[in-house]
This record gives sequence, C-alpha cells and structure tokens, in this order.
Amino acid sequence: MDWYLLAFISAILSALAAVLQKKILFNFDALEFSFVLSIFNAVLVLAFLPQIDFITLNLVGLIILFGKTILGALAFWYLMLAIKNMEISGALPLMVLTPGFVAIASFIFLGETLYYIE
Repeated sequence: MDWYLLAFISAILSALAAVLQKKILFNFDALEFSFVLSIFNAVLVLAFLPQIDFITLNLVGLIILFGKTILGALAFWYLMLAIKNMEISGALPLMVLTPGFVAIASFIFLGETLYYIE
C-alpha cells in the first residue's frame, strides 16, 4: 500500500477523532477525558506485555521514558483544554507549530544542524 494513501487515511481518522473529542468534551472535563482515555490505552497495551524483553530495559531509558510520558500527558491535556474551550478550527491549526518547536529544541538540546530549507 502506498504511504500517501496511509497518510490520507490517517488525516481522515485524525479529523474524525478531533470531532469526536470535541463532542465528548461537551460532557466531560478535559482532565477526566484524558484520564479515561489513558485507562483505555493502558488496557489495550496490556495485550503487548508478553512481547516485552525486560532484560533490555535500563534505568536511563526508563527515566527518559518517564519524563517523555509526563510531557506527553501534559501536552495532551492542554490540547484537550484548547479543544474544549475553543473552536476546533482554531485549536487544531496551532498543532502545525509543533515541527518548528521540535526543530528548535533538537538544535538546542541535541546539537542537530538546521539547514536553510528546514
């Protein structure tokens, strides 16, 4: 399957998810919704638990993963607050800024080189 088709399907599913999130947030608080969604995600991930090779896990990787999880949870919660309190057409286009912030952060923290085209 061509990756363009996969990207197109992903865009459609993301749009449907955003509309459903907005509809659900009429009845739930953003923090409640984030918590319930994380519980559902945890239950789904349990199916993959037997495939984890626990010997390859190390403390540094787990600490980094924990920090990334906290940042991701805060980002998702703030996004849900934005979707709840703004129109979707105003909140979601702000997500386009993410690649720019990633490029700047990778330049500062990872020492990656940014080229003119980027």
